[in-house]
Amino acid sequence: WGDTRFVILDAGEDKPDTTPVYAGLNDFTQLRQDQADFLRAELKSKDFRKAANRVLISHIPVFGNDDKYRPCLELWGPIVKNQPFDICFGAHTHELKWYPKGTEGSTFPVLIGGGPSIDGCAVSILSRKGKQMHVRTLTTKGVFLDQDL
Repeated sequence: WGDTRFVILDAGEDKPDTTPVYAGLNDFTQLRQDQADFLRAELKSKDFRKAANRVLISHIPVFGNDDKYRPCLELWGPIVKNQPFDICFGAHTHELKWYPKGTEGSTFPVLIGGGPSIDGCAVSILSRKGKQMHVRTLTTKGVFLDQDL
Protein backbone atom coordinates (compact mmCIF):
# COMPACT_ATOMS: atom_id res chain seq x y z
CA TRP A 1 0.00 0.00 0.00
CA GLY A 2 2.31 2.70 -1.29
CA ASP A 3 5.18 3.04 1.14
CA THR A 4 3.35 1.28 3.99
CA ARG A 5 4.84 -2.11 4.82
CA PHE A 6 2.53 -4.94 5.93
CA VAL A 7 4.10 -7.87 7.77
CA ILE A 8 1.72 -10.83 8.01
CA LEU A 9 2.37 -13.87 10.21
CA ASP A 10 0.71 -17.28 10.33
CA ALA A 11 0.53 -18.24 14.00
CA GLY A 12 -0.61 -21.80 13.40
CA GLU A 13 -2.98 -23.24 15.99
CA ASP A 14 -3.66 -22.27 19.58
CA LYS A 15 -2.70 -25.58 21.15
CA PRO A 16 0.62 -27.46 21.29
CA ASP A 17 1.45 -29.72 18.35
CA THR A 18 1.17 -32.71 20.71
CA THR A 19 -2.56 -32.11 21.24
CA PRO A 20 -4.29 -35.45 20.39
CA VAL A 21 -6.83 -33.90 17.99
CA TYR A 22 -3.95 -33.00 15.63
CA ALA A 23 -2.91 -36.68 15.43
CA GLY A 24 0.71 -35.72 14.79
CA LEU A 25 -0.20 -34.21 11.41
CA ASN A 26 1.15 -30.70 11.89
CA ASP A 27 4.28 -28.90 12.99
CA PHE A 28 3.25 -25.36 13.90
CA THR A 29 6.22 -25.11 16.25
CA GLN A 30 8.57 -25.29 13.26
CA LEU A 31 6.31 -23.00 11.21
CA ARG A 32 6.51 -20.33 13.92
CA GLN A 33 10.30 -20.78 14.17
CA ASP A 34 10.61 -20.38 10.38
CA GLN A 35 8.58 -17.19 10.64
CA ALA A 36 10.84 -15.93 13.44
CA ASP A 37 13.72 -16.29 10.98
CA PHE A 38 11.63 -14.47 8.34
CA LEU A 39 10.86 -11.70 10.85
CA ARG A 40 14.50 -11.14 11.72
CA ALA A 41 15.35 -10.82 8.03
CA GLU A 42 12.31 -8.63 7.28
CA LEU A 43 13.09 -6.20 10.08
CA LYS A 44 16.60 -5.72 8.68
CA SER A 45 15.41 -5.37 5.08
CA LYS A 46 15.72 -2.12 3.16
CA ASP A 47 12.01 -2.15 2.30
CA PHE A 48 11.02 -2.40 5.97
CA ARG A 49 13.51 0.22 7.14
CA LYS A 50 12.55 2.79 4.48
CA ALA A 51 8.75 2.33 4.83
CA ALA A 52 6.86 5.38 6.03
CA ASN A 53 4.42 3.20 8.01
CA ARG A 54 4.46 -0.41 9.20
CA VAL A 55 1.56 -2.72 10.07
CA LEU A 56 1.86 -6.12 11.76
CA ILE A 57 -0.94 -8.67 11.27
CA SER A 58 -1.30 -12.03 12.99
CA HIS A 59 -4.47 -14.04 13.53
CA ILE A 60 -3.35 -15.09 17.01
CA PRO A 61 -2.18 -11.82 18.55
CA VAL A 62 1.44 -11.56 19.58
CA PHE A 63 0.43 -9.10 22.33
CA GLY A 64 -2.99 -9.09 23.99
CA ASN A 65 -3.76 -12.79 23.66
CA ASP A 66 -5.28 -14.23 26.82
CA ASP A 67 -4.73 -17.93 26.00
CA LYS A 68 -2.68 -20.04 28.43
CA TYR A 69 -0.61 -21.36 25.50
CA ARG A 70 1.21 -18.33 24.06
CA PRO A 71 4.04 -19.37 21.75
CA CYS A 72 3.68 -16.22 19.61
CA LEU A 73 4.41 -13.94 22.56
CA GLU A 74 7.28 -16.13 23.73
CA LEU A 75 8.92 -16.47 20.31
CA TRP A 76 7.97 -13.36 18.35
CA GLY A 77 7.41 -10.89 21.20
CA PRO A 78 11.11 -10.20 21.81
CA ILE A 79 11.69 -9.82 18.06
CA VAL A 80 8.92 -7.30 17.31
CA LYS A 81 8.22 -5.47 20.58
CA ASN A 82 10.66 -2.60 19.95
CA GLN A 83 10.13 -2.33 16.21
CA PRO A 84 8.59 0.78 14.61
CA PHE A 85 5.18 -0.70 13.81
CA ASP A 86 2.31 1.79 13.80
CA ILE A 87 -0.25 -0.84 14.77
CA CYS A 88 -0.74 -4.59 15.10
CA PHE A 89 -3.99 -6.25 14.05
CA GLY A 90 -5.00 -9.56 15.60
CA ALA A 91 -8.07 -11.74 15.96
CA HIS A 92 -8.56 -15.18 17.50
CA THR A 93 -9.98 -14.12 20.90
CA HIS A 94 -13.41 -13.22 19.46
CA GLU A 95 -13.49 -10.15 21.70
CA LEU A 96 -13.03 -6.66 20.32
CA LYS A 97 -10.22 -4.97 22.26
CA TRP A 98 -7.87 -2.02 21.91
CA TYR A 99 -4.52 -2.24 23.68
CA PRO A 100 -2.44 0.95 23.81
CA LYS A 101 1.31 1.06 23.34
CA GLY A 102 3.08 -0.70 26.17
CA THR A 103 0.78 -3.71 26.44
CA GLU A 104 3.01 -6.62 27.42
CA GLY A 105 6.02 -4.52 26.45
CA SER A 106 4.98 -3.63 22.90
CA THR A 107 5.92 -0.22 21.52
CA PHE A 108 2.83 -0.04 19.30
CA PRO A 109 -0.93 -0.38 19.85
CA VAL A 110 -2.80 -3.63 19.21
CA LEU A 111 -6.34 -3.94 17.86
CA ILE A 112 -8.07 -7.29 18.18
CA GLY A 113 -11.14 -7.83 16.04
CA GLY A 114 -14.54 -8.92 17.28
CA GLY A 115 -16.38 -12.22 17.28
CA PRO A 116 -18.41 -14.14 14.74
CA SER A 117 -21.89 -13.07 15.90
CA ILE A 118 -23.72 -9.95 14.73
CA ASP A 119 -23.50 -8.54 18.26
CA GLY A 120 -19.74 -9.09 18.39
CA CYS A 121 -18.71 -8.26 14.85
CA ALA A 122 -16.58 -5.28 13.86
CA VAL A 123 -14.94 -3.79 10.81
CA SER A 124 -11.78 -1.69 10.97
CA ILE A 125 -10.77 0.86 8.37
CA LEU A 126 -7.10 1.77 8.19
CA SER A 127 -6.40 4.99 6.33
CA ARG A 128 -3.50 7.33 5.81
CA LYS A 129 -3.22 11.01 5.06
CA GLY A 130 0.34 12.06 4.40
CA LYS A 131 2.37 10.00 6.84
CA GLN A 132 -0.38 9.95 9.49
CA MET A 133 -2.25 6.66 9.81
CA HIS A 134 -5.72 6.43 11.31
CA VAL A 135 -7.86 3.47 12.36
CA ARG A 136 -11.60 3.54 12.77
CA THR A 137 -13.48 0.49 14.04
CA LEU A 138 -17.23 0.18 13.64
CA THR A 139 -19.59 -2.28 15.31
CA THR A 140 -23.32 -2.86 15.00
CA LYS A 141 -23.64 -0.60 18.06
CA GLY A 142 -21.61 2.29 16.62
CA VAL A 143 -18.02 3.52 16.65
CA PHE A 144 -15.71 1.49 18.92
CA LEU A 145 -12.47 3.25 18.02
CA ASP A 146 -11.49 6.38 16.10
CA GLN A 147 -7.75 6.79 16.64
CA ASP A 148 -4.76 8.49 15.02
CA LEU A 149 -1.71 6.27 15.15
